[in-house]
This record gives sequence, C-alpha cells and structure tokens, in this order.
Amino acid sequence: MKSHRLLLLTILVAAVLLQTNILEATTAKFHVDVGLNHFYKNRYLEAYREFKLALEKDPRYPEAHYNLGRVYKAQGFIKEAIIQFQIAVQIKPDYLAARRELESMQQSLASDVAAQQKIRGRETMQQTTFDAIPADQAVSRAREMLKQG
Repeated sequence: MKSHRLLLLTILVAAVLLQTNILEATTAKFHVDVGLNHFYKNRYLEAYREFKLALEKDPRYPEAHYNLGRVYKAQGFIKEAIIQFQIAVQIKPDYLAARRELESMQQSLASDVAAQQKIRGRETMQQTTFDAIPADQAVSRAREMLKQG
C-alpha cells in the first residue's frame, strides 16, 4: 500500500513537472504566433516584443530566435539577424528555414562590402572621418569623383 502511494506521488510530481514545461513551451509558441501576426503586417516593433517575450519564457525556443532574426533582417540589423539565425541553428541543427536564411545572408554578405563594414562597425568610423572633412574639400572631392566616373 505504501509503495502504491509513493508510486502515485511520483507520477503526480512527474505530471506536474511535465505540464509546467509544456505550458512554458506553449506560452513561448503563443508569443511567437502573435509576433508572426505582427511581422506579416509589418509591425516590427510589436513583433520584436513578442519574440523577446517568447525567449523570456523559453530561451531555447528556436522559432523565437529565427523570427527575431527575421525582424532584425527586415530592419537592416544584419549582425543581430545573423546571430539569431546562428542560435536557432545551434539549438536545432535540422532547422532548415533558419539554416537557409543564415546561408543566404552569409553569401550576400560575402559580396557586399558595405554590409561587411557595417558588421565590423567601420561604417560609422568612415562617416565620422567624412564628417571631419571641411565642406569645401568635400565638395571638391565629390566633383573629382564625378569626373572620374
């Protein structure tokens, strides 16, 4: 009789723990679904918030990382997008959509020098250097460059 109670108690505790994990994943999925609704309506800030909430509920939820990467990509945050796609693929190596996005961005990045500089943080450095040039020099340089084609 005592062993039956212990077995019943063990099963009950396991069920509660399992249910808690399922609810957390469901909650994360709920936030991803709401975020996708916002994403497809180009409401990126709302989508971003929902995907972040999903990650608060379950930091290892690959769909949340993938879709957060899509928001970053849509907003031009290349470095952040790549990081999120990498995390999604790390968590779930067979996540084909995340893998494709990651490979696509890496391929386009290889041929896009401006994007490479943006990721390395050099874009702002070059802009600052350009801003330091006096206006008359900047105009003369621009004219020279136009003449050269």
